This record gives sequence, structure tokens and C-alpha cells, in this order.
Amino acid sequence: MDAQEVIRCLNASEERMDSNGTLIAEAQTYLRLFPAVICQYASRNCNNVAHCQAKRALLFSVLADYIKEKSKETTSNSSKLQSDHTKQQESRRRLEQKIEVKN
Repeated sequence: MDAQEVIRCLNASEERMDSNGTLIAEAQTYLRLFPAVICQYASRNCNNVAHCQAKRALLFSVLADYIKEKSKETTSNSSKLQSDHTKQQESRRRLEQKIEVKN
């Protein structure tokens, strides 16, 4: 089923009995929730704006995932550095206590 046929089916009043009929009927049910709906075919050449918006949304999604991952790495590294620093401070305190005991 191509895009033009989907639009024809969505705008049609009769039910389809083929394998896509259930999907079309479900879409029509959702469309009826709106007071007015126009389903219109737009050729690929005319649909360039939507195509560009979809590509942009995908790019931002990938970028957001990358930023989240880097943020997790930075937080993890920061926690590890903090833990290492705390261990060094504890070791230094124990060493200072040993030195005080010897004196």
C-alpha cells in the first residue's frame, strides 16, 4: 500500500477487508476525535520541509543521547576522583597518627 492509497482509504467511508483494514479503521477512529481533519497526499518533492524537520529531530535526539552519556561519564569520573581523594586523605591521616605515636 503506497501513501496515496493510504490517504484514499483514510478519506473513504467504507471499511476495508484486507490486511491493512484494521490499521486504517484504527487511524480513522483517532481522526474522528478531531472536529475537522483533512488528509491530503503530498508528493516527496513537496514534502521536503517535513523531511528536513524529521532529520533535524533525529539529529537532536542523537545529540541529546550523546550529551547524556558524556554527562554520566563525567559524573562517574568525578565520583571516582572524589573517592580517590578521600582515600588519600585517610591514608595521610593514618600515617600522621603513626608518626605522632612514635614521637
